[in-house]
Order: sequence, then structure tokens, then C-alpha cells
Amino acid sequence: MARYTGPKDRLSRRENFDIFSAGTKLTRLNVPPGVHGAKGTRGSSQFGRQLREKQKVKRIYGLMEAQFRRYVEVGDTVGIDSKAIAIPEVKSTLDKLDKEDFTLPGWLDRKAAVGKIVKAPVRADIVEPISEQDIVEFYSR
Repeated sequence: MARYTGPKDRLSRRENFDIFSAGTKLTRLNVPPGVHGAKGTRGSSQFGRQLREKQKVKRIYGLMEAQFRRYVEVGDTVGIDSKAIAIPEVKSTLDKLDKEDFTLPGWLDRKAAVGKIVKAPVRADIVEPISEQDIVEFYSR
């Protein structure tokens, strides 16, 4: 499975939103990435807004396009591979989740390193500033 391993600040500047919540916000100028900065002051089209919203959500959740399309099909069991559990950072994060007061979303049950999607998430369960209507309209083209 592929994942993005490039510069994360570039993605945040492209979406004009601190995607990874690193606490550093947008560390560079408030311009989109590129060699020569902003190319002009043109407004974005409806398609452009819908595409940017889809890309933002895709990057927040760290999914590829095919995974993102199937993501709303709930009832799945999600788990971490045994090789991944052996990684020290993953192990410490799981231990930290067990020790701290960490509240899971209402649509997810967790036991050890396995989670089960109990019900479809509703809009109130999502805390990120997302315009799901734009994403639905983008995929309905």
C-alpha cells in the first residue's frame, strides 16, 4: 500500500489548512507551494473548490484515491499488522492510548490493536472543518 512520504508542510500550504496538526501551523508564507509562489489572484472555480476539499480530506485521513472511495462502506474490522506492532513508535503510541483518557468516536470500538466500525459516522462525529457536500458533488460528476 502506498502512502505520501514527501514534505508535509507543502501539503498544508496547498490546502491552506494545517492538515497534520503539528502545532506549527503554516510555517512559511501564506502562498501555495511552487517554485515562483502564487501565479496570480484568480478565483477558483466550483470544480477547483470541490477538488481542493476532496484532496484536503484525503490528506487528513492519509488515504489513496481507491481507498477513499470505499471508505464510507462501514462494518469493517481495521487492525494493525503484527510487523507494525513491533515498531517501537507504534507500540509506544498504543501503550499511551491505553494509559491516557482517550475517547474513541462513537462509531468505532477498539480492542488492543483492532478496531471495528460499529455504525456509519454522522456529521457530528467529525471534528475537522470539512465540506462534505463539495466532495459528494465532486464524485457525482
